[in-house]
Amino acid sequence: MKRGFFLLMVFVLSIKLASAQQISITNLLSNEWFNAGLLFLIIFVCCLIVLKRIFRASYGVAVIMSLILGIAGSFSIIAKYGLIFQKFDFWAFFLIFLIVLALVMLSSRTKRAGAIIFLFTIGIAWFAYGKEIFCPPKGTLSSNTCTLLNTIMGILILIAFALLLSAIFSRTKWKQAERTEREEEVILVIRVYGTGTTTPAPGTYRFKKGTKVTISAITLDQQHPFSHWTINGRNVRGARQKLKLNKDTDAVAVFGAVQPPPPVKPTKVTLKIEVRPPEGGKTNPSPGVHTYDKGTTVTIRAIPAENFKVAYWLVNGKQENKGKRILNLVLDKDYYVVVIFESKEDAKKSKELFIKLKIKGKTAKGGEHIFIGEVKKGEKIGVEGSWGGGVPPYQVLFYTRVNGKEKWLGDKQIEYKGEKAKRTVSFDAPSGSRVVIGLLVEDSHPSQPRLSQAEIELKVV
Repeated sequence: MKRGFFLLMVFVLSIKLASAQQISITNLLSNEWFNAGLLFLIIFVCCLIVLKRIFRASYGVAVIMSLILGIAGSFSIIAKYGLIFQKFDFWAFFLIFLIVLALVMLSSRTKRAGAIIFLFTIGIAWFAYGKEIFCPPKGTLSSNTCTLLNTIMGILILIAFALLLSAIFSRTKWKQAERTEREEEVILVIRVYGTGTTTPAPGTYRFKKGTKVTISAITLDQQHPFSHWTINGRNVRGARQKLKLNKDTDAVAVFGAVQPPPPVKPTKVTLKIEVRPPEGGKTNPSPGVHTYDKGTTVTIRAIPAENFKVAYWLVNGKQENKGKRILNLVLDKDYYVVVIFESKEDAKKSKELFIKLKIKGKTAKGGEHIFIGEVKKGEKIGVEGSWGGGVPPYQVLFYTRVNGKEKWLGDKQIEYKGEKAKRTVSFDAPSGSRVVIGLLVEDSHPSQPRLSQAEIELKVV
């Protein structure tokens, strides 16, 4: 009813517009109501574009405020400045209107945009130039034909305006309808394991929520007969199944002895975190044993207590990240991480522990293992060890290792307050044996004693 009434109004207005022999763009631009209406449309559209972004929650408020501003603004401008569009050149007016129309289309983004622009352009072009060129007295068309064309073009312009207003006022309703339609859509995925097929064929299908669908499994090879359906993880007997699609559904037809592959469970690894000394601080994640998927990247943060700082980290026994509070690990295996804290007072007192092991004029420093040459069987060798830094007193150990067997020189550990000691050693090993002489020193740091080791290797001849 509403559409029929509206089309009737359009037809009547078009007949009146076409029957006016003196109608032209110039006459329209000099009409007070036409100026007011066009101004209203421009102000209304511009205000709506801005206000709909401000009143996101209520599109209706933006429309009402835009209507009020459009009416007040258009009549105020006409009252103060007169017929402003009459002062414009036609093409300047046409360009302004097209810009406003484009803004509306960009704002509404409906499929009607092209139709609106096309209809409006044809109608305006006819009244601007076509009528003058083709109709009497200059043109060759008859008066009746021109009246018919005027009617048609008037209808096109009014339809364009109707579509434009419909796009503005119905935008929210269309979007809501599209969103509701998407929400009511469900997906059916049909898959096959083994030798066989289904109807419908394996693939992905979209249906409206609540649709009833029948799926069937078809055996192609008697050696691999149909076994069962697995529907959303539940095994169901029977080759023919009727489904009511109230949600997304995954249906797998299983043939023969073939079973869907079990989900791959990620390999787990452990991360053990320890703090030394316990009062030195804490970590995030907290100290203890944690389980992660293999390959996970973990960031451990050390949080020193008051008057403590991070000395270094021990990662699977290896010293790393000296003085840093953050340790990043990729857990490709099990890890044992120890955060070593030291008090700021101890840090000021102590220096880094260093050692030297000297044999036959060759020196190995802490952390070094060097080969210096040959030694005769039974030859006595003078060994000199020296150390410094750290926190005295020191626990010192000289040792030898022949073919993997270690032997201490003298007592296992001797406490030294000095920083130098000597030993004499000889080897009764077979010719060609590799022998190692080593020095191990540990200081007396109160929170975490520091350890250093040096080794020199020789060959028995």
